[in-house]
Amino acid sequence: MTKPVIYSIAVFFAMILFILFFLIFAYTPRKNIRELSATDPVFMRVHKSQNMLCVPISGDPRESAQRCFGELFKAFYMLKKTYPSIAIKSPRARWNRIDPLDRTTWNGSYGIPLPSAISILPEEVSRRVPTVSIAVWTYDTLMELTTIGPYSGYFRALNRLEDFAAQSQFMLGELYEEEYLLGPTILTKGDQKKYATKIMVSLRHASSF
Repeated sequence: MTKPVIYSIAVFFAMILFILFFLIFAYTPRKNIRELSATDPVFMRVHKSQNMLCVPISGDPRESAQRCFGELFKAFYMLKKTYPSIAIKSPRARWNRIDPLDRTTWNGSYGIPLPSAISILPEEVSRRVPTVSIAVWTYDTLMELTTIGPYSGYFRALNRLEDFAAQSQFMLGELYEEEYLLGPTILTKGDQKKYATKIMVSLRHASSF
């Protein structure tokens, strides 16, 4: 067989393995995830910088998320040919600003964490998936909580974060990040009542305003 044929077969089987893995990942119970309640703790942490394989997203994520995630995972499994030992981790989204009344104004990136040793995309990946790049996501102090259920509960969680920040003499910053611990797959939406999303928001001390 010629090299292009062998390469096509390899990519095909890589995608099959990805689908099987993601189905298993999406429906594996997580013992450390609990229902959101009024007594759930909100953690404030300083996160280390993280290399991310990312793709930009602009506008309503309900309309473009599927395409963006398709490009992101395609690039990841192409990258895995060069770095076979990398393991997939929960995907994330980072938003620069979110307006709950107008999702069309949202802009940010979807990303998959990478080891710090990987900082440059192979030429083949850049050529075939030009929208994808590697960036370093930096962090300051973040406040976070994990929500269970459909994404429609997202803004209820943000209200909790805002209330907690005010009690701690902080205000929410402009960086919003989500880590999708349990969610839909590329084949099915799954049970939305079991979705688990970690929400992280940057903080500023109230005295700085």
